[in-house]
Amino acid sequence: VRPMYMKVRKTVAEMNGLVSEVLKGLPVVQAFSQQDRFGERMNELSRLKYRREIKALTLWYGIWFLVDFSEVLGLGLVLGFGLLVAV
Repeated sequence: VRPMYMKVRKTVAEMNGLVSEVLKGLPVVQAFSQQDRFGERMNELSRLKYRREIKALTLWYGIWFLVDFSEVLGLGLVLGFGLLVAV
């Protein structure tokens, strides 16, 4: 899961860098009417971040589902085996 979260963090860093760059050069961006280009790039990065977060969260919850299921299964096996031995 860690490599997936690193990709998400890189995307967020790229988004922050783009916002910072545009804010510093806002008069130039407005002078050359590049607001639409900035908006398109932000939308692209936002969609990429969303897709990467969904992948990471799906894997994270899948892993924890298996851990929780294994815990219940192990408890059931221990109790079942104990019941058979006790009888």
